[in-house]
Amino acid sequence: MGVEAGLKDAFHRPKEPVITTADKAWVVHLACTKPKDLGYAAELWTRRALAAHVRQHAASAGHPSWRVPPKPPCKGFSRRQQLQPQ
Repeated sequence: MGVEAGLKDAFHRPKEPVITTADKAWVVHLACTKPKDLGYAAELWTRRALAAHVRQHAASAGHPSWRVPPKPPCKGFSRRQQLQPQ
């Protein structure tokens, strides 16, 4: 170990993530669904519209951790999932 190892800022997570893989899969499913199929007028999702829909319907869909999503709710997540607009 030594002094240099002690000076490095090691990655640590103080608590476990609240959003599960099932919660993430639900958002991916929503992002791949056209908003028109859910009663919206838009053809494609905007990040704001998707985030609002997720917040409104998360608890009723069985995903309460998305009711108050982390800052930015879908931005980084959608990039990591490699979602592309249709």
